Amino acid sequence: MAVSAHDRPGIAEAFRGPRATVRAIAKAVDEHDILTYASAIAFQILSGVVPFLLFGFALIGFLNLDDVWLNEIAPTVKQSVSPDVYKVIASAVDRVLHHQQAFWLTIGAALTLWEVSGAVRAVMGVLDRIYGVEEDRTRRRRFLASFELSIAVGACFILTGAILRFAPRVLGLAHAHGIGAMAAFAVRYGLAAGVLTVAVGLLVRHAPACHQPWHWVSRGSLIIVGAWLATSTAFGFYLVHVAEYGSIFGELASVFVLLSYMYMSAVAFLLGVQFDAMTRDEGPPTEDNASGRPRLWTPEGATPRPEK
Repeated sequence: MAVSAHDRPGIAEAFRGPRATVRAIAKAVDEHDILTYASAIAFQILSGVVPFLLFGFALIGFLNLDDVWLNEIAPTVKQSVSPDVYKVIASAVDRVLHHQQAFWLTIGAALTLWEVSGAVRAVMGVLDRIYGVEEDRTRRRRFLASFELSIAVGACFILTGAILRFAPRVLGLAHAHGIGAMAAFAVRYGLAAGVLTVAVGLLVRHAPACHQPWHWVSRGSLIIVGAWLATSTAFGFYLVHVAEYGSIFGELASVFVLLSYMYMSAVAFLLGVQFDAMTRDEGPPTEDNASGRPRLWTPEGATPRPEK
């Protein structure tokens, strides 16, 4: 059952100019509790960071890739934190690599999956509100879908991190200058943007109770991916060039910046989806969309969320 853009508050106003667009988005943010959901998503992801990292180091140890930690990761960490903090981190990583592999390969993976799937279930809830459909999946189906999406989207983010970290070296452009450096930058961020777009597409298509068509998935992806890359670049710049790890204040400030980064990333994703939902174009005029202007879409048989 399609829902016309003109029948939903704030949608048609979005096409009357920049100010009207901002007002319409602000109204939608309030109506759909986007900022509250963004906080929940950010908290769940942050809760999964530590077990995920420990799982990753256990996997490195299991595969006998200790050199990855010693030669690739440890030097970067050592430069980014105070000596005392580095000692704590190095000691923890050493225990995971050599003494607690089995524990963190199992429990770490399970904890990570549970926390990230909680974030995905929050995404499911807010996307149902944004697209105006009622949740009709059973609890079992919701949990299974959240686990599957967590694994798929998590793999995309891991691949993105690997691309940003190792792509120039793999392509032989790690020490390039001039045009070579520009090519390395374009390849690295181009590949990362492509993988992130896939992650966004998976969430937008499969997280709502009513799956969205693939040809609509990319409408808000550029906004989301662009915001993610911009905030990630700014966060990385802060960690490397601004943060001061020699004092308690500097380390606490870094924690605050990390929290803000995760929150802003969640907000960027939800705002991109909201803007996408408000500007979708069904194509030529139809009987229930006489002007051919953008409208929201819900599949036949879906139950729209009652209007306030």
